[in-house]
Amino acid sequence: MTQLAVGYLQRVGLFTVVSLALLLVACGGGLSEEDVQQRVNAGVATAIAAIPGAPTPQPTSTPVPTATPVAAPTPQPFATPRPTATPASLPTPQPTSTPAPTATPQPASTPQPTPSPQPTATSQPSTLLDQVYRQSTDAVFLVVVGGKTGTAFLFEPGLLLTNQHVISGNTSVALWGAEGGSTLAVVVASDSKRDLALLRINPGATTARPLTLAPTIDNGSIAEPLLAIGYSNTLADGNDIGPAGANVGVLTRVVEISQDLGLGFEMDAPVDPGDSGGPVLNRSGEVVGISRAVVVQTTTGQRVVGTFLAIAIDEVYEALPALRAGISR
Repeated sequence: MTQLAVGYLQRVGLFTVVSLALLLVACGGGLSEEDVQQRVNAGVATAIAAIPGAPTPQPTSTPVPTATPVAAPTPQPFATPRPTATPASLPTPQPTSTPAPTATPQPASTPQPTPSPQPTATSQPSTLLDQVYRQSTDAVFLVVVGGKTGTAFLFEPGLLLTNQHVISGNTSVALWGAEGGSTLAVVVASDSKRDLALLRINPGATTARPLTLAPTIDNGSIAEPLLAIGYSNTLADGNDIGPAGANVGVLTRVVEISQDLGLGFEMDAPVDPGDSGGPVLNRSGEVVGISRAVVVQTTTGQRVVGTFLAIAIDEVYEALPALRAGISR
């Protein structure tokens, strides 16, 4: 403030006032430096006030102590903020399904012991052969010669086989079938040793399906079921005679009947008078033989029960070429 006032007084021509005051100080004048300063300041103020338009001096404010600067901390790099993940759209809330009522648990049943399997009953021959009979019976015919009867069967269209002892040397016989009515059959040829005879009829005289001849028969078929079909104890009296009868049994054994009679087989299918010449079929419906006789006693006279003889199909094949040619023996 003193320097500002001195400078200002120099510009207004009051230099003398100041110089005087300073001189007082230099000479001592019995005043202290502080008293001198106050008087100078008062004089300066009076002088300034006398100057028109001069500013009124303001009291000097006590200077505010300057704060000691503190070293600013070294700024640390800011971490780069991670991008905020875009919130996924919330799924549309589904309606809550009503829980199904829980079934009340039933008490566990006490396990029962598994029954022991019962043995399967062996099928009887009649059960196995009933269908064979129904498919074959139309091809079986009653043979009528004088007052005697026998049986014959169709094995080819227009051709039938029977026993030689049934035709008894006749050149023609009458046939009666399950279809009704009778027809005349011609004896083509016969084989007395094998007890076979071949008959011929008009192929249009019957609609029956011929039976099939089996390839052979041997002991490998023992105990297999057999079906013998024939007209036992049947008389043709001009009326329909109906189907032939069925006799069921099994193959007992294949035997050589004699050197002259050839191969045959024994069975327990019962055949009676009138069944002679009828077919014996296996469970496939094939003809394995031709009924021939019943054994009533052995060569020594012992009684025999339940043994019946048939001509083996193998002998039929042996005899057919000559029979077809019309050669008898």
